[in-house]
Amino acid sequence: MTRQFSQVSTNIGVKIKKRENLMMNITLTLDMEQLVKSQLQTGKYATVEQVIAEALLLLEANNRRQAMSQKVKNLFDKTQAIPGVQEITESEIAAEIDAYRSGECVAETGFLCSGWWG
Repeated sequence: MTRQFSQVSTNIGVKIKKRENLMMNITLTLDMEQLVKSQLQTGKYATVEQVIAEALLLLEANNRRQAMSQKVKNLFDKTQAIPGVQEITESEIAAEIDAYRSGECVAETGFLCSGWWG
């Protein structure tokens, strides 16, 4: 979900800690500034830098999840393209995973019944 922000902006300074104490200026819309302020008011964060750092860490984690999801989808697509591999629906995959976790047999595919999972 993408948030829409107003076009009016404000500047804040954020210290980036590296070898040197550098300052990076970031321009925020008024809506984004209010979001930062609201996070500060919760008491969870003491500084603007902490709010921005948390946001960047969450962005990085989200990007990693999206990349992993794409890799899994690509692997699934490659597997489905192998000649002789039967088409497996997402619901069948979910059933197999659930059955594997519970140790049950899924009769439709027979994977667990035949020991396919090892």
